[in-house]
Amino acid sequence: MTMEISIDAPETNKTRKQLIHELLELQAKLTSEKKQRLELSLELAGLKSIHLLQSIFDNIQVLLVMWDSRLKRFKLNRCAEDVIGWKTEEANEVDFMSEVYPDSSYRAEIQNFMLSLKPCRHEWTITTKNGEHVPINWTNIRLNEDTMIGIGVDLRERTQAEQVLNQSEQRYRELVQNANSAIIRWRFDGTINFFNEYAQTLFGYSADEVLGKHVSILVPPVESSGTDLTGLVKDIVDNPQRYITNINENVCKDGRRVWIAWTNKAITDRRGEVSEILAIGSDISELKRTEDALRESEQRYRQLLSVLPAAMYTCDKNGLITYYNEQAARLWGRSPRLGDPDELFCGSLRLYAPDDTPLPHNQTPMATVLLNGTGIRAQEVKIEQPDGSRLCLLVNIDPLLDSSGRLCGAINVFTDITEHKRTEAALNRLNETLEQRVTERTKIAETRAKQLQALTGELIEAEERERRRIAMLLHDDLQQILVSAKFQTEMLMASLKDHTAQVAKTLLDTLYKAADSCRTLSHELNPYFMYNLDLGAVLKKIVRQMEENYGLRIKSTIEFDNIPISENIKIFIGRTVQELLFNCAKHAESDWVSIEISSRGNFLTVIVQDNGVGFDPAGLGIRGGDKGGIGLFG
Repeated sequence: MTMEISIDAPETNKTRKQLIHELLELQAKLTSEKKQRLELSLELAGLKSIHLLQSIFDNIQVLLVMWDSRLKRFKLNRCAEDVIGWKTEEANEVDFMSEVYPDSSYRAEIQNFMLSLKPCRHEWTITTKNGEHVPINWTNIRLNEDTMIGIGVDLRERTQAEQVLNQSEQRYRELVQNANSAIIRWRFDGTINFFNEYAQTLFGYSADEVLGKHVSILVPPVESSGTDLTGLVKDIVDNPQRYITNINENVCKDGRRVWIAWTNKAITDRRGEVSEILAIGSDISELKRTEDALRESEQRYRQLLSVLPAAMYTCDKNGLITYYNEQAARLWGRSPRLGDPDELFCGSLRLYAPDDTPLPHNQTPMATVLLNGTGIRAQEVKIEQPDGSRLCLLVNIDPLLDSSGRLCGAINVFTDITEHKRTEAALNRLNETLEQRVTERTKIAETRAKQLQALTGELIEAEERERRRIAMLLHDDLQQILVSAKFQTEMLMASLKDHTAQVAKTLLDTLYKAADSCRTLSHELNPYFMYNLDLGAVLKKIVRQMEENYGLRIKSTIEFDNIPISENIKIFIGRTVQELLFNCAKHAESDWVSIEISSRGNFLTVIVQDNGVGFDPAGLGIRGGDKGGIGLFG
């Protein structure tokens, strides 16, 4: 606020002393109002910065841990609490270092790292509350003499390479204190003719040392900021309206530099020309240092945020972008102007929903948070860069509140998950391709199995026809020949005597045996019961025959539901059981056999156990060998 002060020339009825008194009162009012506005502005700026940094500290997706110089007090952000398993309150109630680093020698090495005065980086393995060992890459930064901050990246997720490293530090500053005023009056030629006591104390000069001297002894040629002040005194006299209020650096007797907020009033003579300058100043050196420190701190925070791998930006409550870091600009593919009303809610030119539906800027996640005042976690959104390429982002947005708890903006911390989504899509396509190939090959295998089953059935049927043919030959031809030979031998025996008759009898016995064997073989090759009985009866008949013919002791359990099967399958099952029992008798040299036949749905299960010598499965020729038969197909 600028105030114009008009004071009559010394030739009026007011004395110079009254004039100075009035100016002092006006200066005090102006200085007080200015200090209050400046202090309030700095306080609000500090609160906003602190709130912003606290929000970043709490929500950034990296581990942030602050500790004191004795390693006794700790503060963990949400990410650190989630990974390590300890809340800040819990960590400060126990020997936290012993809990997370149980090994004393390992802990001592880490403590040296944590208390190092220089920023450094190292990978350590931390023990979580539930006993898990987590490798973390720590970077420590010294905030001040009493506080360090550790920035950790959970290395368990290093293959995704898109997880984020964020860093934040907090600084709390005393901003403003009451300032006294220096009162100086100097003539148009620059010579000092009044120097009050506070000015003497402030600048270190006595009144005798400065009265009559040029005011430039209080003004350095160049400010520490680099501003040239050599023409300042003359410019104030020539252009007093430009310097009603002015802040510049001054120099003390001992060389100290102080910053003074001056209120200058030009005193004119009868002709309206400047005869004197009355200057009332307040020492704002501490306030200036605080401003510089705050500016430096903010700059450091911005530099810190600019190098973090996570992108972030902030908007005010109207959606105007107030800050973004380099990562955000890189992902946007552009650097939007701060506070530009054409750049609302997001710095990307175009946005899309995950299904590629266009998303207007006033419907983006940031706009939603500013409208509802509720944060958003892990929401996907797509942005389009100036070259037309699209990126898939995962956004986390929190509202920002002022000191009164009112919404004043929002912060968005987001990461690029484009490669992750591409990998996921590629895996889905690969799975679909594999499933299709498996389906196709399964169909081929099923077709070949059906073909093999059909061929096997034809083979079995052909074998059965051959058995019948051989059985018919044995029964109709060979048996007839043997019967004829028996008859002729019996006739021959009737005419022979002594030794010759005995030979003929032996021959006759042999012919009887041959006929019996031929009859048995004929029945085995073409057993009539396999065609005339059902499957259960066939199996029981086979068991009885094997007991009678080979002297086996067979424990049989034949219990199954009626299964609709063809004649060929029934004969195949009967032949299979017959062959199994025959192998027990002939090859396994068994005298005891257990056979269990049961059904489940359309499946028949045959289990045969014996007390024989066993066999080597490798000799069956199952794995591509050249021995063995066709096995059990169907």
